[in-house]
Amino acid sequence: MKKHVENKDGSVDMYFGPKPPKDKKLRSNWIKTDPSKGFFVVFRFYGPLDGYIQKTWVLNDFELID
Repeated sequence: MKKHVENKDGSVDMYFGPKPPKDKKLRSNWIKTDPSKGFFVVFRFYGPLDGYIQKTWVLNDFELID
């Protein structure tokens, strides 16, 4: 499996769509979608830490980026 590309702050931009990003190095952060079908995202926690269990950490919503 290819390693994803991280931003300087440690965050990761994920790309969803029928076509990959033009920048080839970002293709490992791309998830192909089919425009004729819907999709939904599931986030799975493996060994969640206290912040999640105590509800002091919350997963951000998706943000549209240009």
